[in-house]
Amino acid sequence: MKKRIIAMLLALMTLVSSTGAYAAKSVSQLKEELSQNQKNAEKTQKEIKAKQAEQNEHKKKKNAIDLEIASLQGDIDTIQNVIDEKDAEIEAKNAEIEVLDESLKKTDKQLKKRMKIMYESGTTSYLEMIFSAKGLSDLFTRLSIIESIVKHDNKIIEDYQMQIDQIAAAKEI
Repeated sequence: MKKRIIAMLLALMTLVSSTGAYAAKSVSQLKEELSQNQKNAEKTQKEIKAKQAEQNEHKKKKNAIDLEIASLQGDIDTIQNVIDEKDAEIEAKNAEIEVLDESLKKTDKQLKKRMKIMYESGTTSYLEMIFSAKGLSDLFTRLSIIESIVKHDNKIIEDYQMQIDQIAAAKEI
C-alpha cells in the first residue's frame, strides 16, 4: 500500500511540475489570443456599426418609398372616384338618350302620319273646308280648326327638332 501511495505521489508531482511549465506557456499564448480576440471584437463592432448604419439607410429609403406609395395610392383613389362618377354620369346620359330616342320615335311616327295625311289630302282640303262653309260663323269655326291643325303640325315639327337637338346635346357630354 505504501508503494501505491508513493507511486501516486510521484505521478502527482510529475503532473504538477509539467502543468506549471505548460501553464506559463499557455498564459503568454492566452495573452496573445486575448489581444487577437480584442482586435477581432473591435473589427466585428465596426462591422456591426456599419451594417446598422446601412440598415438605417435602407429603413429611411423604405419609409420614403412607403410615403410615396401612400401618396400614389391616394391619387389612384381620387382618380378612381372620378372614374366612378364619370361612369355614373355616362349611365345617366345613356338612360336619358334612350328616353329621348323613344320620345323621338313617337314624334317621328306622328310626324310621318301627319305628313301622309297632308300628302293624301293636300292643301286643297283646307281650301275645300273654307269654301264649303255655310255661313260666316261656320267659316270662322273652320278657320279656327285649320289654325289649330296648323299649330299642332308646327308643334310636332318643333318637338321633333327639339328632341333631335336634345339627343345631340346629350351625346356630346
